[in-house]
Amino acid sequence: MLRSTWLVVIALAASAVGCLDASGLGAEPIDGGSLVDASGDGGGGCAGGGTKCGDLCVDTSRNPAHCGGCGIKCADGELCSAGTCSGFCKGGTTECNEECVDTDVDPANCGSCANKCAAGQVCLSGKCATTCGGGTKLCGTACVDTTSNRSHCGDCDAACPTGQVCVLGTCQISCGPGTLKCGTTCVDPSTSPAHCGGCSIPCPSGQVCSAGACQLSCVGGSTKCGTSCVDTRTNPAHCGGCGVVCPTGQVCSAGVCALACAGGSTKCGSACVDLTKDRANCGACGTACPTGQSCVSSACQLVCSGGSTKCGSACVDTTKDPANCGACGTACPAGQACVSGACQLVCTGGTTKCGTACVNLTKDPANCGACGAACTGGTVCSASTCQLTCTGGTTKCGSLCVDTTKDPANCGACGTTCTPGDVCSASTCQLTCTGGTTKCGSLCVDTTKDAANCGACGLACPSGQACVSGLCQVVCAGGTTKCGSACVDTTKDAANCGTCGNACTGGQVCVGSTCTTVCPGSTKLCSGTCVDSSSDKNNCGTCGNVCPAGQVCAGGVCGLVCGGGTTLCSGSCVTLASNPSHCGACGNACSAPSNAVGFCSASACGWACQANYADCDATATNGCEIDLRVDANNCGTCGTKCTAPANAVPTCAAKSCGFACTSDFGNCDGSATNGCEVDLRTDVAHCGACGSACSAPANSTATCAAKSCGFSCNADFGNCDSIASNGCESDLRVDAAHCGACGNGCTAPANASATCAAKTCGWACLSGFDDCDGVPTNGCEIDTRTDADHCGTCGNKCTGTEVCTAGVCGPP
Repeated sequence: MLRSTWLVVIALAASAVGCLDASGLGAEPIDGGSLVDASGDGGGGCAGGGTKCGDLCVDTSRNPAHCGGCGIKCADGELCSAGTCSGFCKGGTTECNEECVDTDVDPANCGSCANKCAAGQVCLSGKCATTCGGGTKLCGTACVDTTSNRSHCGDCDAACPTGQVCVLGTCQISCGPGTLKCGTTCVDPSTSPAHCGGCSIPCPSGQVCSAGACQLSCVGGSTKCGTSCVDTRTNPAHCGGCGVVCPTGQVCSAGVCALACAGGSTKCGSACVDLTKDRANCGACGTACPTGQSCVSSACQLVCSGGSTKCGSACVDTTKDPANCGACGTACPAGQACVSGACQLVCTGGTTKCGTACVNLTKDPANCGACGAACTGGTVCSASTCQLTCTGGTTKCGSLCVDTTKDPANCGACGTTCTPGDVCSASTCQLTCTGGTTKCGSLCVDTTKDAANCGACGLACPSGQACVSGLCQVVCAGGTTKCGSACVDTTKDAANCGTCGNACTGGQVCVGSTCTTVCPGSTKLCSGTCVDSSSDKNNCGTCGNVCPAGQVCAGGVCGLVCGGGTTLCSGSCVTLASNPSHCGACGNACSAPSNAVGFCSASACGWACQANYADCDATATNGCEIDLRVDANNCGTCGTKCTAPANAVPTCAAKSCGFACTSDFGNCDGSATNGCEVDLRTDVAHCGACGSACSAPANSTATCAAKSCGFSCNADFGNCDSIASNGCESDLRVDAAHCGACGNGCTAPANASATCAAKTCGWACLSGFDDCDGVPTNGCEIDTRTDADHCGTCGNKCTGTEVCTAGVCGPP
């Protein structure tokens, strides 16, 4: 829309320019030029726009004899399109009578070549009309956009002062390439002694500003003229020396005033420039390099300064850029920053560097409150203080953190102690032998000396032998003595009477360790030994009658005799009133359901719940179905139901109620009353985890999404280089390379520089140039330094024989 509006202005201006004869009467327009208006328009200026080239007013945007400027002639067969010689028409224009015109807005070629609009009409979208459209306003004979037209800014004939542009209907200062806006003035910081290198940086008395730095003398081949450093090789006001002004129409080339440029330089406006290195005319007149770029070999290139280094397409400070630390492409690892060209661990987010790691001193148990201050004794770090808060599946019992799955003093729950000899395994008291003993069946035995399990479970020593160091050996007991491989009672053993080997002879027996021939009392001589056959199980009732294993000899008869109210069941004497395997009768074993144990009482079977279990539904078939240690509906006792605060679920541990945060939420303030108050998915102060705060780079706001930190640009700013470390580096309100949106670069016509204000593209004239005809397409067509009709400013006409030199009227 803006382009079309400007073209409307051009078209109407062109239609208004007629060839006037000497009497001031209108004549038919001549293609390529018109006679200078002599009817009183100010004395020789171009009416309604156009550029004065000699005695003609021409449209340099399409005139092949003056293409882009007076005297710039296109080669045979070339056309002038948008002020540039080309073999074809560009920018949507059409060739009409060897000129490139926009048939959407050209009243002489409206819609098609030679379709001329009637007097008073304009051409809008290829059709002749009597009113302006598209938000434009009729000022005189032209439709203009009063939001951007310098000659009609905000309203018809409200012209902006020299050096200002029209932005949204308001005149504003807009500085060109290489200049800065300091206060209300555009200055060249490379030569301005009051703003040397930047605004309000004055040079000391006696110094000059050269190449943007205060110097005692000019550098880079420049010469001090007054208070400024100038290039006397190309400056028409100081050509070859200070104060040597070139005559009107001449340029300064190689320090000599001439009609044409020499030494490979090119005439751009009134100056000779080197198109291979001039930022304002790089490769071609009017082609200005963007801010921050230099002209190298006729092409705009990024040339880094201020100690920065070119890495790819950007200038970076390798002393602090984490992506190019010390050298291009040397990226610092995640979590490190670039300090003095070296990657270093720089802790953020409230963490502190301890050794080679960033730690949170408020909760790191190895660095609690200070580096190296480690928590001990099962404590953890909370609020920079070591406190007993159990982790890793342990439970707080009294002042200790214990593992209730294996602590015999707190087995399954605090205070549940296993009986001596038992250990805690999987939260249950079990027989697990210690102290060098071995579990054999349901007993812990010492296989080094247990005769029934000598050396290994079930390996019993023969009768009369004992287990010594895990081996069965004859060990005599009960006053017997080992003689050879047998234990004998030397008080009555006839083969070892009184001592081993002392055998009685002649049918004698040993009585009282003495060989004799008569057995005392009721004893009987059996195999040379006096025995009591009424009680001797090896000679029960008679010599050689051995009682079976498990029986005794009583009254000379072998048998099992149970006493004390016990009953013989399966070879054992049991109490039927309380034995769970023989309850009330031999073989009547008591059984129990899940998590319960059977018992026998008053000869009747029953069952009871194991420790930490309960029969809360009073149903015998499923036994003790509830684990009171962990059941949130029956925590500690049947019917005790645990509850939970917001964003949490109830829990039961060690018979005590608690709560656990649901997924994506956290109890970051440690208060149970408000539950898990933080949404870890979106909270920038606790993103993904409590205490994990997000930060934001320049001109942005921190964000948290899906538990990951990020940032969003503040209003009017953009992350146009897609580099997170420098944030939203572009001010979309004023950045001509990103005006209103990233990538939306502003352009400018001849002798002007692109500008951006309030997110809207515009342009401003270069120093020494001005847009006196108000026609944007031909840019800043007037060199106010030398033009006698616009000397110093538009409309300031020198009188008489005065000439314009350096923007001031004076004698020739």
